[in-house]
Amino acid sequence: MSGEYNKFQLFGESLREAYEDSKSNKLRLVSFQTTIVLELKLTESNLFTIGPDPDNPSIYVNFHAFAANLFERRIFPTDPTWAIWAQREAHEKSPVKEPSIRAAYVLAAAQWIMWSGQSLFKQVIFTGDVSPNDLQCWTPGPLYGGDSRLSLRRWRFWKDSFSHVAFGGEKEEEAFVQESNKVAAKASQLMDSLERSMTH
Repeated sequence: MSGEYNKFQLFGESLREAYEDSKSNKLRLVSFQTTIVLELKLTESNLFTIGPDPDNPSIYVNFHAFAANLFERRIFPTDPTWAIWAQREAHEKSPVKEPSIRAAYVLAAAQWIMWSGQSLFKQVIFTGDVSPNDLQCWTPGPLYGGDSRLSLRRWRFWKDSFSHVAFGGEKEEEAFVQESNKVAAKASQLMDSLERSMTH
């Protein structure tokens, strides 16, 4: 694979070039933000339809960590769609058989809680108007029995799923899977803490 770049390296390079342009001309900052959004949208279509790479599932997790951090910075308008999609893949669909792929989905979902959980929970308790298009995008997976809204019920379903992975799931020898169990426990605890502190 030497001499080849993966899509995330190319993405990083395009951001660096856009950022360098934005420093020399303030009007280019809009272009920088547009580049990020367009690149993320292009990457999203691959990541959410293909899922983690069995040979290197950490790429999927790293992408979600990057996106959650970027969205939390609010340098462009954001909404909870990606966070919901990540939770849906990890908790609302039937678990995949391969432990490392299952772990990647859980770790990716946890990134949105760890880096953007407070903002996400604010949208749970202060829902505001939700467009029909958003509701369609937020359609839940078959394991969740509620509607498409980002609700306290859905939040708790995700929290319980993280807890199940951490404490009731299968114990694997693989380090990547063990890491997902630890991170799932942290995500569940953080969700519980946010729920207790922000609803009273």
